[in-house]
Amino acid sequence: MVLADVGAPGGPALGASAPAAAACAPPETGEHRLVVGGSERGYVVAVPGQEVAAGPWPLVVALHGTGGSASRFGDVSGLGPEGATAGALMVLPDGTGDPRGWIHADRDRDLEFVDAVLDEIAMSGCVDAERIWVTGVSAGSAMAAALVCDRSDVVGAVLVAALPAPCDGPVSADVYVVHGTADDIVPYGGGDFNGDDLGTVPEVAAGWAVAAGCDGPPAGRGVEPDVFVLEWSPCHHGDGGLVSLYSVIGGGHGWLTDGEAAIDATCLVLAAATAGDGAPDVGGCEA
Repeated sequence: MVLADVGAPGGPALGASAPAAAACAPPETGEHRLVVGGSERGYVVAVPGQEVAAGPWPLVVALHGTGGSASRFGDVSGLGPEGATAGALMVLPDGTGDPRGWIHADRDRDLEFVDAVLDEIAMSGCVDAERIWVTGVSAGSAMAAALVCDRSDVVGAVLVAALPAPCDGPVSADVYVVHGTADDIVPYGGGDFNGDDLGTVPEVAAGWAVAAGCDGPPAGRGVEPDVFVLEWSPCHHGDGGLVSLYSVIGGGHGWLTDGEAAIDATCLVLAAATAGDGAPDVGGCEA
């Protein structure tokens, strides 16, 4: 697999140093360790089982929020071993520090780490380079946004939850934004987060639509009883694609699933990541 260098100037290439193996030799499910920039860090892998067709598989990179961990986010969100049963190779990197998180002031260090993780995964030959997804929650969502914004020709889609970090683009990825209107950590109506003045969630989603080259205003629809969706399409400057904002009425801060709202973020990620040709069918994620 050859992935382009679209990181920060002078930064590492995402996967460029790791040519794909001739055949898929899956990594082991569980925790892995890696030394990057002189520091040892960890990440968790969940590999599809024998009930799923042999790889290469779509890849989902899932990033936890501040104070969380890779394994905990995988369990809570269902994006760990449970997600792998849907047919995707799940990779959950661990942040750093205390509390564990992502280095807001020095993003390139975390980008270098994720690059190195994906280089190592790419060596297995088990990644479908046409289907790479990134997602995250809260501060992990900001990291996911940075990855897709800097690596749009590598990452095919992103779901940002509970922190819709902006992107100036251009991007060629599909974008899903999920945010609760009652979020008291990252307010839906905008405000300060780590020294950044965020716009309102609809403003940030509209900015992603501009970055993705969407044509025309969004279409709105309700998902009973508590979700309103804005959808921009077609995007990618006429090549199809979409940007969707799921506003969860009364929803708080965190990863929202069908037990809490009429949209299941986990289902959305897995349905879209494992879709074949054409638009994913995410209707089953809205109830």
